[in-house]
Amino acid sequence: MTKNWKRNLWIVWMAEFLAIMGFSSTAPIYTYFIQYLGVDDALIARWSGAVIAISSISMGVLGPVWGALGDRHGRKVMVMRAMFGGAVIIGLQGLSQDVWQFAALRLIQGALTGTVTAATALVVSNTPREHLGETLGKLQLAVFLGQAIGPTTGGFVADTLGYRATFWVTAIYLLIAGAMILFLVREHFVPSPEALQGSLFTRMRKDIGAIFAGSLLGLVLSL
Repeated sequence: MTKNWKRNLWIVWMAEFLAIMGFSSTAPIYTYFIQYLGVDDALIARWSGAVIAISSISMGVLGPVWGALGDRHGRKVMVMRAMFGGAVIIGLQGLSQDVWQFAALRLIQGALTGTVTAATALVVSNTPREHLGETLGKLQLAVFLGQAIGPTTGGFVADTLGYRATFWVTAIYLLIAGAMILFLVREHFVPSPEALQGSLFTRMRKDIGAIFAGSLLGLVLSL
């Protein structure tokens, strides 16, 4: 347990606020950006639903992979992966020339990101048990504030600088957030012997099997 857990919490708090504000900035303009890319009016709603859903699907599929890697290599590197990976991919989304490119980048975005889960795992692993409830509540505040402020700032950027600029501003938010995690967060990570046992595939199969074996986690996920 690191002695710098409070310091880490506030650094992660600010980084996560910036990240979620960035993600939320682009969400309101998806439909307009798809139209801007030349999609026929009759297909805009269909493409809008597809590009929103496809990121969640890839994030769900890759989630267990990143979780298993985090157990082996540390939680800080997983947050950095989500922040820096998101910065690159979302920055490229602003360069999309057609809706197929945009959809493909959204698929990759879901596969690489997942900042909330990664940041939560990092904070929890460094926080004394008696402060977990308070800490998680504060981290959720960062998420909700980012979701509240992001759409307004994104709409402002889109109106003043154009739709593409909204993606580039989000990329800047994520780069700053990733740099904060890289240079300011201290993690003293020692993997558990159980996390190192077997291959990554074996560990994932065991974890996923536990979800469908009538465990409490499976019930919570179902609810």
